[in-house]
Amino acid sequence: MSYMKFNNLTVPIPSRGLNIKRIPQISTSTNANGQLVAQILNTRALYQFGDFVWSYLTAQQWQDILSEIKDADGYLTFYDEIKQKYIKIKVLFSQSYEEPFMINNTGKPESYVNCQCSITDMGYDIIEIEGGQV
Repeated sequence: MSYMKFNNLTVPIPSRGLNIKRIPQISTSTNANGQLVAQILNTRALYQFGDFVWSYLTAQQWQDILSEIKDADGYLTFYDEIKQKYIKIKVLFSQSYEEPFMINNTGKPESYVNCQCSITDMGYDIIEIEGGQV
């Protein structure tokens, strides 16, 4: 069983950056009495993630991930603790980095370290995954 998918690709669990933060979209102002007034702008919070970092990936694993995120927008599927099920959200994939680690005698990397990508929730409706697994 996997924890996370980029589009339809099951990806390894990141070594770092799997921080899931929920940020409600709220407008605040102060009323005539100096009291803070808040209004929820959207029915769902945006998810904010740390940069996903994999400490080691084979060249094939990293190539597969890059192929999925090259179009910038796509879907991230992961387990949501509040809903107690897997969900799929539309995201923007941006900024990818890697460090070649093992290089073969032809000069082609065979593995990478510190592979990283950034992911931003685009705020579209959540798709709940029935059946409980990715």
